[in-house]
Amino acid sequence: MNQREKQKLETKKRIYECAYQLFDEQSFDSVKVADIAKEAGVSVGGVYYHFASKDDIIDYGYFAFDEKLEEHYHRIKPKDGKDAILCLIHYQVQSVINMGPHLTTITFKNQMEKKNEYLYSKNRFLYRMLLKQITTFQQQVKDPNAIVDLILRIVRGSIYDWAARIGSYDLMKAVDEEMLMICSYYQL
Repeated sequence: MNQREKQKLETKKRIYECAYQLFDEQSFDSVKVADIAKEAGVSVGGVYYHFASKDDIIDYGYFAFDEKLEEHYHRIKPKDGKDAILCLIHYQVQSVINMGPHLTTITFKNQMEKKNEYLYSKNRFLYRMLLKQITTFQQQVKDPNAIVDLILRIVRGSIYDWAARIGSYDLMKAVDEEMLMICSYYQL
């Protein structure tokens, strides 16, 4: 990657981070693209160069999450099986906790209102790594894809509930209990 490409990527990330900060401080609907541009130190055209809309900024968050998750996973190097599954899920949940219930609600609203094929893609790092771990138990598991989908639905549901209750309980503890039940049930 040359210097110009690095600069473009840094600008895109700065716009994303500033937008999320504004969305958290205010509300998604009240933040204008001009507000994001001012906070990021770029022109309005600069924001539109990188993102077609505010919704696209939210969508970029999924790519950014995947990059960070992959870095984390390779840095931690968990053992295969249950340890790897829990490593992946813990990172996802901790990322949501760090984001907070307000921003989590904004991302859920985005998911519900806008068709985002990437969000549910089986090519995402999280999905691929969960599938890899589930398939290590091939004798016990008839349909590994169904189990990965189940895990992701349960975690997504817990995150939704936590955000709807404005973070009023320990999300990590709740998801840990659910994942241990799934691992026990499927003998993972």
